[in-house]
Formats: sequence, C-alpha cells, structure tokens
Amino acid sequence: MAELLKERGELQKAASYFEKGRLFESASQCHHLAGDFEEAANTLRRGDQFEHLIKYISRNQDSLAFSTLHRYSRLCNILLKQGRVPADLRTMTIDLLGSDEDKEAFFREFEMTDQLGSFYESKKRYSDLYSLSLITGDLCTALQLAISLKLENIGADQVETLFNYVVAEEIFARRGWSGKQGERDELLLKAMTSPILEMAASRWKPILSLFDSVDNKEAVIEFSCEEDGLPKDFFCLFVCICPSVGILSDSSRQLCSRIKPFLAPRSHPFPSISSGGQ
Repeated sequence: MAELLKERGELQKAASYFEKGRLFESASQCHHLAGDFEEAANTLRRGDQFEHLIKYISRNQDSLAFSTLHRYSRLCNILLKQGRVPADLRTMTIDLLGSDEDKEAFFREFEMTDQLGSFYESKKRYSDLYSLSLITGDLCTALQLAISLKLENIGADQVETLFNYVVAEEIFARRGWSGKQGERDELLLKAMTSPILEMAASRWKPILSLFDSVDNKEAVIEFSCEEDGLPKDFFCLFVCICPSVGILSDSSRQLCSRIKPFLAPRSHPFPSISSGGQ
C-alpha cells in the first residue's frame, strides 16, 4: 500500500504507512520528497535511526530551522558520549555539535587530541595548536609552528630549546632508539636556515658530524675544542654512557671524566619547555 501511494505521489500518506510498518528510512524519504525536511529528520529520530539521521542532518543543514539543528546537536553530543556513533561518522557528527566552543569542549573532555589539533589548525588558532603540541609531545609540529609563524608568545630561548630536543630526537632515531630515521630532516634543514636559530645551528653542525663516525671503533674522536654549550655537553654525555663509541682523544677523555660524576642525578641536559601559558 505504501509503495502504491508513493508511486501516485501521495507522499504524506505513504510516509504514514511506511512508519506504521517501522520502515522509518522510507517514511523519511517520502517526507523529504514532499519538501517537509523537518518531519523527514523527526521520523528518523522517532525510529532511532541515528546513523541515517546524522547523515540526513549533515546533508540538509540549510533546509532545517536553527531550533531543529540546535536540538539535534544536543542529541549528537549525547550519542558521542555514549559511544553510539560509528568511527566513520564521528567527524561528521562532531561537525553538528554546534558552536566552536562546544566542539572544543567535547574534544578536551574526551582527550581527542588529534581532532583538537585539526580543529585548531582549521580555525588558524596556531598559538593553541602550539601549546597542544607541547602537551602531547609533538615537538616537530611545535617547532614547525615556531619558526614558520613567529608566534608572539614564543621567545627565542624557547624556540632554541625546541630545536635542541628535535635534534636529539633525530640523533636517537638514527640509532634506532626512537621514531623513524630521517622524518625530521626537512624540518631540521628549515630550522637550521632560520635566522632565530643561526647560533644554535652553528653549534650543532660540528657535533652532528661527530655522530656520523661515533661507531667507528678505530676513529679518534676529538670534541674538546668545540664551542662550549648544550650540543657539546650532549655529545659528551652520550659518549660517557654509550659503550660502542670509538677511541676518544686524551683531551676529550679528560672532559668526559669531569662529567661522569654528575650522570646519576642529571637525567638529561635539556631545560623544560613551557607552553607559553596557554
């Protein structure tokens, strides 16, 4: 009967019969064809057809009243919190939550840091994205933002500290200790040509060349003449704790001997990174 009424163009009557038979999606389609978008959405809601409802609202936002969108944004919030939204519909559902404040609050409440980062990036809220990157340990993104956008709340000392950490991460990665080797190459190349990091890069370059031969048992490693600073301290600490390092020159060995007594209380030579009060 319902199909016959639909073919005749009696869409409202057909919708009523479809709904009585609990064919809510077909009933909703009839209301939609009749131009009653509000009832099309409400029909899916009455039938608890939440996946179809989310898709319908997402496709037809311009045809629905603000009050309707607000009502269903609250429903979407509840469904997300109850875990009743499939993974492939989660992003679409979050887009229906309402205001940017509501979306941000949801991401924070459920610690959805990847989605929160994408949200900040889409809104060009780069200071917030920088702070989030520090909190989550995504130092490469933080450094990229710092040198590319010159954020006002980030001082030169903090940028240099970030740079030092990323260089250390790459050194560990090249030895198979952390992450993937080379994934920071492009970023480090860009950082080393940045005016704000010119001095820091000049101190790291000779130290990085030493790491290229550090596993050569026959190489004589001389670094005592390098400029004092964190890169030199880092390399000295490294050769003190790594048993596979090549032969040290006498002056370098003496330098290491002065550092060894401090190894126990000093877990690493890097200062902490502040999130800039965000």
